[in-house]
Amino acid sequence: MNIVIMAEYVRKSGVGVYVDSLCSELKKTNNVFLIAGEYVFDANEDIFVKHNISKAGIVSLIKNVFAMRKFFKANNIDIVQMNHRRCAFLMKVYNTIFWFSKMKCCWILHTQRIRSSLPYRMVTYTGNKVIAISSEVKNFLIEKLRVKESKIQLILNGIDNSNLTPLTDAEKQEIKNKYGIEKDKIVVCLHGRLDKVKGLDVLINGVNLLPQEYKDKIVVVCSGDTNCEYYNYLVDLINSYNLEKNFVFTGWTKTRDIFGISDLYVAPSRREGFSLSVIESFFMKVPCVRTKTGGYLDTKDCSDVIEIDMPEDITKKLIAFVDNPSIYDDMVEKAYNFAIENCTTKIMAEKTLQLFESIKGC
Repeated sequence: MNIVIMAEYVRKSGVGVYVDSLCSELKKTNNVFLIAGEYVFDANEDIFVKHNISKAGIVSLIKNVFAMRKFFKANNIDIVQMNHRRCAFLMKVYNTIFWFSKMKCCWILHTQRIRSSLPYRMVTYTGNKVIAISSEVKNFLIEKLRVKESKIQLILNGIDNSNLTPLTDAEKQEIKNKYGIEKDKIVVCLHGRLDKVKGLDVLINGVNLLPQEYKDKIVVVCSGDTNCEYYNYLVDLINSYNLEKNFVFTGWTKTRDIFGISDLYVAPSRREGFSLSVIESFFMKVPCVRTKTGGYLDTKDCSDVIEIDMPEDITKKLIAFVDNPSIYDDMVEKAYNFAIENCTTKIMAEKTLQLFESIKGC
C-alpha cells in the first residue's frame, strides 16, 4: 500500500514519537512517505518529504493543495493519515476541490482537549475514519466533536520496546554516579518534556509535604529539555522549599537509563491523550502512579491513581511506597503483560494498517 503520514511537524513529543514509530513499522511492508514541515529524528529521513503545511493564508493553502495533488498522483497514494488538525483541514479543502477523485483519509486525534465549539467542529475534517488513541479521546470525539461512534477506531499507542531491558548493576551504578545519586536512595522519576501540563510542580509540592525522614530517603530524577521558562520556575520552587538535594534534572536522556535506575514513576499530568511514558514504565517494570488523564481508562488495573493538582495524594503514595517498596509488585507484572499484549509498535501498526486497508476497500 502507498501511504502518506502527514503532520505539521515531527518533534520530540508524544505525537512526534508516535509518528516516527508508526512510519518505521509501516515502511517494513509498505511504501510510506512522511510529509511534514519539520522532522527531528533519524530513523525515517529516507522517507521524509519536507513540506510546510503550517503556512497561513488562502494562497498558501491552495498552493499546498495542488502540491499534494501532484505528489499523490506521482506516487499513486492510496491513503493519507492526518496527524494534526491543520493537516486535516488541508485534506478537507483537497477533497472539496477534487471531489471527483477524493483521497481516502484517516484522522488521528492525540489529545482529549482541543477546541470544539461549533465553528471549530465545522472546519474539523475527520476523513473516512478517526483513530482515537485512548478511551478518553474516543469519548471526547463523541461528546465534544460530535463524531459518530461507528466512525471511530480505538487503537492504543505503542512503543518500540526492543531496547527497554533491565540495566545491569554496573550500568545502574554508572548512571547514578553520573547524576550524583547516592546508592541507598529510593529513586522516583518523571520522564517527558518539561511543561506545565506535565504537573512537575505538583510533584515538587508533594515532596515538600513529606516529613523530613521521608525526604531524606528519596531523590526525584526528571528528564526533559531544561531550556525553557517552566524549568526556571521549577528550580525557583525547589529552592524556595530547600529541596535542592531531592531533585536532579538530566536533560533529554534515554528512556532505558532513567527508568532503569528508578524505583517508582510518578506522572502527575494535568492532561494527556495517551502517555507513552506510562507504557514505557510498564515495559521497564517500574510501578506507575498517575492521574486520571488519557489512557487511564484503558490501563487502570496497571497503575495506582492520584487526583490532578493534588500534591497531598502524591505525598501519601510516596510515604506508602517508602514504607513498603513491594506494595506494587503484583500490579507491575500485570502492567508488563498488558503492555506486551497491547502496546508495542508492531501491534499498533498492524491495527492501523488493517484500518487503512478497510478504508481503501470501502
